[in-house]
Amino acid sequence: MAFIIRGIEEQVQIYGLPQGVNREITVQFVAAAITGLVEWWIVHSMPYPPEEMVKQLVMLLEKHLPAVS
Repeated sequence: MAFIIRGIEEQVQIYGLPQGVNREITVQFVAAAITGLVEWWIVHSMPYPPEEMVKQLVMLLEKHLPAVS
């Protein structure tokens, strides 16, 4: 989780966030979402290849957090 948080914080520092969006809340939200997705994937015997998981995650992040992607 700490590794994911650091990566998200770096992206937020580089790209910023839309006005009014709280940095700390956004970082925690995205980190929890990524961690939860990876946990789901593992618990469900990795039903999709890693490349598909990354592709889907990137699309979700770009759609919902365009300033971060």
